[in-house]
Amino acid sequence: MKYTISGFSQLAAVNFNLDSVDLHMLRWIVDFIDSNRMRCMTLDGEKYYWVSYQGLIDDLPILYLKKDAIYKRLKRMCELGILKKKTVFSGGKFSYFTYGENFNELLKSYEQLEYEAKIREQNEVEQMHENLHQSISQQNPEERAITNIAIGFYMSIFESSPSSKHEFSIFYNWLDEVKLLVQKLPQFTLYQIRIIVDWTFDGENRWASIIKSPSLFYKYFPYIAHEASLDKDFLSEYQEEYIKWW
Repeated sequence: MKYTISGFSQLAAVNFNLDSVDLHMLRWIVDFIDSNRMRCMTLDGEKYYWVSYQGLIDDLPILYLKKDAIYKRLKRMCELGILKKKTVFSGGKFSYFTYGENFNELLKSYEQLEYEAKIREQNEVEQMHENLHQSISQQNPEERAITNIAIGFYMSIFESSPSSKHEFSIFYNWLDEVKLLVQKLPQFTLYQIRIIVDWTFDGENRWASIIKSPSLFYKYFPYIAHEASLDKDFLSEYQEEYIKWW
């Protein structure tokens, strides 16, 4: 179910038996109040706002409302405690409204749904981390090395582990890209590829600002590998047998 309609919780609207026309009208009132252009009066210690039925009709012709229909809908919202109304007689008869005690339910329920969705995603992400760790523990050395290259890539660019389903989607897409580039670079060992990845994102390396995915890494790989082979200071950390790839 879509959480919100016109910025209001659909679940709360259903509970109040409001329809989309009611919500569009309510959104018009809220937006008009927020604009600070609505005529207002302080009545019984509260700020009330004049709702022009004709203004609502003119601004929302798609609702095909007449003044009596607007009156009935607003009257019902007042009965539900969503709005409160004061009638002012001053050179005419004017209807002033403010938020009722139940207005925040239309927002509170949405916030609760958002909170529940956030907790649900956190639990799903934790499960995805557990699944990844379990998968790694069951991989053979070659598979584990490829996964670690993908993890190194991700951590180098995002500087943290995946924290959402979307970020996990990025990671697994990159894992597939790493598997593909490994197949396309048979002359390089997995350890050598890992060394070159580490060099790419080391310190102030210019490639770090260019390489944003394994596919880009593969695109520029000949240039990156060549420059890495010339960085004697960086390669001094590794045994010579591992750093001769040309």
